[in-house]
Amino acid sequence: MIFHLAFVADWNAARAVGEYTVSTRGASLADVGFVHCSTAEQWRGVRERFYADVPVADLVLLSVDPTGLDVRYEPPAPGVEELFPHVYGPIPVSAVVGENALQVVAFPDTSWSESDLDVLPDDGHRYEIVDGSLLATPLQSDVHQLVSANVLMVLRTSASLSFRPLHSIGVRVPGGSLIPDITVLRPGVARDVEWSEAEDVALVVEIASRSTRVTDRTLKAAKYAEAGIPSYWRVDADGTVTIHTDPDGLDYMRTQVVRPGERLRVAAPFPVELDPASLVD
Repeated sequence: MIFHLAFVADWNAARAVGEYTVSTRGASLADVGFVHCSTAEQWRGVRERFYADVPVADLVLLSVDPTGLDVRYEPPAPGVEELFPHVYGPIPVSAVVGENALQVVAFPDTSWSESDLDVLPDDGHRYEIVDGSLLATPLQSDVHQLVSANVLMVLRTSASLSFRPLHSIGVRVPGGSLIPDITVLRPGVARDVEWSEAEDVALVVEIASRSTRVTDRTLKAAKYAEAGIPSYWRVDADGTVTIHTDPDGLDYMRTQVVRPGERLRVAAPFPVELDPASLVD
């Protein structure tokens, strides 16, 4: 998915004719030769640099499916090293799979709380609270999603006694609200709740990525231990699994590491045969 910030008036005009031909603010496709677009990580910077003076009510964020479009990743201007997606040719209205009004977020005066998360945009980022600070994680890469899906499948096929392995649900910890990549809930806990209590959790799993590996290894490990969550797994991009158990204060007392080429039978919260090499296939 790629993104384009458009004026509402320009987008309305495009819908009337079936295609979008504005390149960027003040320039058309005919002027530039392509339509400027952004990735999920880039569009906010574009908004701040080029549209900061424009009321949010006058803008719309278009989510564009690049399938079938001539998309080239190029520097947007001479001397710029960062690559942006450029669409060569008009964007058919049918390729726009989402249109989202921008939101004005009222930041809290003191510190963030769980209720403040409700004002943040549903833009694919993961927003968490740690000791009053906001922790934002970018969209997951394809490798991250693959490893996460494989771990979840292993847990679901191994789960017994009504344990529930779930993807990206909220967990309350002391001083924070976190969203592990995978959470295994104990049997019999309440269903259909927005945030689960730590005592209802048997296992949390984080899939490490470049943007999260330090946080997963330090801050989150400490918070999960403080919450008394019995087991915390950290899975690296190569499939290596680090298993933390026996929480005591801000740390886990026992750590095991199983690497690709090795196998390990994990007993808790239920028997699981871990084969790290299979997690990246």
